[in-house]
Amino acid sequence: LWNAGYYTVVHFSSQDLTILWDRKTTVHIRAGPRWKGLLSGLCGNFDSVTVNDMTTSSHMEVNNAQTFGNSWALGQVDVAWFYRNCLTDTCNCNRGGDCVPVVSLESAERPNYFLTVSGRSRLQLEQWNRGAEFGRRATFIQHQGLFLPGYSSFELVSQPGIFLSLTRGAARAQRYGTSEGFKASSSFTLEGQKHKHVSNFHIEAPINSVSKPLLH
Repeated sequence: LWNAGYYTVVHFSSQDLTILWDRKTTVHIRAGPRWKGLLSGLCGNFDSVTVNDMTTSSHMEVNNAQTFGNSWALGQVDVAWFYRNCLTDTCNCNRGGDCVPVVSLESAERPNYFLTVSGRSRLQLEQWNRGAEFGRRATFIQHQGLFLPGYSSFELVSQPGIFLSLTRGAARAQRYGTSEGFKASSSFTLEGQKHKHVSNFHIEAPINSVSKPLLH
């Protein structure tokens, strides 16, 4: 059991099974090659043929997701209560609960220029544009207290597990690591805030990581 980015990972080595939970509403289950062709249920049968994944518990291939799901239900379940809670807790959430702040980082010295992550995890300032690709490179998940209490960490939305990191040597985008050095160099404090993005911010790393601010 360990943390990897915004996932909690549970690995069963003897069974070759891994569960990844985003600590909110999504669970990924990864089965090793030993399970190929031996599985059944809501996640499919792991035979590398996707068209037959919606096979009912009575071994009938169907096209209706509701029929498929009902065939694997253990007894009758009233889904209305779960649906209402989903709307309240997740689909219609505000800044609390399962909601995760998504931000962009704008340079105070160069207005309308944003921090982006491009090829090989290279950081650069890039002028804002409406393109979808720019949005992918310039959008981060802001984690509160992920590595250090009271500090924020920034994970690239388009590349889960890639975090902004600042050391005495350079600023870069770095894959999640378990070392204390990584946690310190990927934790920042913020001063000032706007609704749409982290704009004209002063972002500082912990003293034991770096003495210079990332953005002024």
